[in-house]
Amino acid sequence: MEVRELGLSASVNRGWTDIESMLTRFPATFEVLDNQLFPMVAAPPCGALTLSRGGLLAGSAVAALAAVAVVLGILLFGARGEPARERADAADRNRAEQIARDYSVGAATVDFQNLDAWLGKLKTGTVPDLSAKFDST
Repeated sequence: MEVRELGLSASVNRGWTDIESMLTRFPATFEVLDNQLFPMVAAPPCGALTLSRGGLLAGSAVAALAAVAVVLGILLFGARGEPARERADAADRNRAEQIARDYSVGAATVDFQNLDAWLGKLKTGTVPDLSAKFDST
């Protein structure tokens, strides 16, 4: 049964009687809509993607594991050069400490009888600005 057969086409000539007949025929109209239109809307088209709850959970788990793998890879790649940097920093720190020890020992062992030799030893290894200050005093 088609919608037109139910008398739902309104005409100017019939007016209120046509509207009245439409209102009384709604249950039959809904039955036609349910039978003809709802199966087309409810049924997925051919080749449509359908997901089950298990498939959705498995896909989510795979995506989460992939994200964790990417994050761990980035962290591992970034940390790969860390030990070399730490060794270089430690060597630089040890060298700076040795220079500071040598300078402080040299400054503390003043030879009052030969100040020029002591000052020459004290200036070795210093930056030019500090050597200039020794020369000016």
